Amino acid sequence: MQKVILDKLVNMTDGPFVSLYIPTHRNSPDNKRDSVTFKNLLKRVEKELDEKGVNPSSYLKESYDLLDDTTFWNNTTDGLAVLIDKDDTQIYKLDGSIEEKVLVADYFHVLPLINYYEIPNNYYFLDLSKDRFSLYSFINGELDKEDPDIYQKFTDLFSDKDYEIEASPTRGTSNSMHNYHTSSSVEEKEKDKYFRYLKDNLGKFLKEKEAKLILFGTRENVLEFKNYVDFDIYGIIDKPFNSILTNDLYKELREALLDKYIENIGKRLENLQTEISNDKGTDNKSRILSDAPNGKISELYISKTVQADAEIDKAVTEVMRTGGEVILIDPEYNQVDFDIAAKYRY
Repeated sequence: MQKVILDKLVNMTDGPFVSLYIPTHRNSPDNKRDSVTFKNLLKRVEKELDEKGVNPSSYLKESYDLLDDTTFWNNTTDGLAVLIDKDDTQIYKLDGSIEEKVLVADYFHVLPLINYYEIPNNYYFLDLSKDRFSLYSFINGELDKEDPDIYQKFTDLFSDKDYEIEASPTRGTSNSMHNYHTSSSVEEKEKDKYFRYLKDNLGKFLKEKEAKLILFGTRENVLEFKNYVDFDIYGIIDKPFNSILTNDLYKELREALLDKYIENIGKRLENLQTEISNDKGTDNKSRILSDAPNGKISELYISKTVQADAEIDKAVTEVMRTGGEVILIDPEYNQVDFDIAAKYRY
């Protein structure tokens, strides 16, 4: 999920706010029942809004209209977030495991969204072959093709090749074998020249952008190119970029970056424990709830297993409103002995 969207959600103040999450299905016939589940959850929302003295029809018109959108329900992903306030209905298709939740409260329940901007956000994708490349930016969830001032094909860079290859060597002669080896050596020398060119020029481009790079391509090409470069390659996916379906891109990124993510979270948790031992952090829930509105908390850690409630949602909202970061911990990858913990700014 884009951070800019999360910032917008937590800074809204004119509630009540409806947060509705449902697991959905990508394929038929399983996805046929998703709209039925959604309709049943809307009935629950109606009841809760009515209990709060709010007219449900003013809140839920767009959601009920969605029930009749066959195209939408035929193209769902793994989950759906529907976030409703008195003026707007925001709908997000989600990937990964989503638990069913319905909350009507003074704040949006954004915790299920946080995983969706933790990993795939603000990267450059380099799709590499032996004699050409394509570059894409993935900034705030938007994928765009880049056109840097760099030759994207070997033939554009070296139009007059240094080596001559006979087009039709004679079968069965000694010259035939000689030409075969010459052709192979030419390709290797061309790839060497091109990779060296890309190392120098892409390195400058990425340094200016201060971006992390994910490398796509055949296993042979990406591993060989990695040996040329002197800039950081944050992750490698040994498939050509255009061979990956759009719906599968998040999955591929998560698989490629998961180890780095786990390692990074592990280091942050070690630092958190140090800060707690020095009284610069805490895992005392009452203290966290008291301090969250005051801008003292720089990092708020919440276990994915914690049961959502109004107090937790309020703390998450207040920490994000004051510029703090919320980190959702998945015990499957990083074991913790707390439900909620915080690191202080001062």
